[in-house]
Amino acid sequence: MQIQSTHRDFIKAIVLGDAARAGELNEQIPDSERRDFHVFVTAFFTLMLEQQFEKDSSREAISKFVDELRYDFRDAQPPIQPLVVEAIIRASCGEEHLFDEVEPKDSFRAEFQVITKVSHQVPAVKARLDDFLSDAELLARQWDAEES
Repeated sequence: MQIQSTHRDFIKAIVLGDAARAGELNEQIPDSERRDFHVFVTAFFTLMLEQQFEKDSSREAISKFVDELRYDFRDAQPPIQPLVVEAIIRASCGEEHLFDEVEPKDSFRAEFQVITKVSHQVPAVKARLDDFLSDAELLARQWDAEES
């Protein structure tokens, strides 16, 4: 597992709302790093879910969050896929069978949308961004070790 500075900088750009910079960084990531990059993003996404749903991860809370996300991203191109977003959140919160229903590319795009929303909604994310990035790296390494 190799987490590169471009991977960390990409998430920083997403959190700070710099889509142009995120796009530039994404183009710099070679195919040979994509797997590690995706695992790192998913680990960061998981930490964002913990921040958002720490007190209530019920279907109602998830549905409300997805409705808000749909409104926030109403002009996004490509448009958000609310069912995909809900499925990956619910899957991450314990309904793991739902991962089978989502294409990886759709899941990855939805993770970015959730990261963006949570980072704008939860002040601790920007305040402790480097801590969250380090925690995501540790989590990604842990997952990688478990797969080996």
